[in-house]
Amino acid sequence: SLAQDSSLCPEAAAALSRAEARKSRRNRTVFTEGQLMGLERRFDSQKYLSTPDRADLARALGLTQLQVKTWYQNRRMKWKKQVTLRPGMPYILGSP
Repeated sequence: SLAQDSSLCPEAAAALSRAEARKSRRNRTVFTEGQLMGLERRFDSQKYLSTPDRADLARALGLTQLQVKTWYQNRRMKWKKQVTLRPGMPYILGSP
């Protein structure tokens, strides 16, 4: 890689390395309105999905299992933040 070029100063090599790492990142998934509605509806009733449930939901929505898994992970974090920001509201996080 260019970042390993010994003629570059350490700062330039580090910046280039970060830029190269960013390039290799996966593109952000843009979900359709229907996919989001399906994901949210299911999340409202089921905070954790089993592997077969995840496969079924992915198939039904035209997504990969990894996309559903990642969406669920991110949505649970958002949900936990929303729940903990409500003072005086007791809650119990369900276990998987």
